[in-house]
Amino acid sequence: MIPSQAEAMRSELHISVERREGSTLPCPLCARECTAHDASQRTWRHLNFFQHRCYIHAPLVQITCPDHAVQTIEVPWAREGNGFTLW
Repeated sequence: MIPSQAEAMRSELHISVERREGSTLPCPLCARECTAHDASQRTWRHLNFFQHRCYIHAPLVQITCPDHAVQTIEVPWAREGNGFTLW
C-alpha cells in the first residue's frame, strides 16, 4: 500500500538549526574570529528516529577571514558535499 502525502508527512521529523545574525565564527584555517557574510540553507538526511525519517536543516555559513579570504564553515555532523549525517 502506498502511503498518502499526509501520512508521509507525519512520518518525518525535521530539525532546524539557525545562527544568530551578527555572530562571529572562527576561521577553519587559523581560528580567528570572523564575521559571516553569506549563508546557504542545506538539508541532511539523518538516521531514522524510531520509524520516522529525520532531516536536519541548517545554514552553511561563509566567513571572510582577513588572512584566508572567504571560507565556508562546515557543520560537524557531515562530510563536505555529503547529504547524509555521519552518525
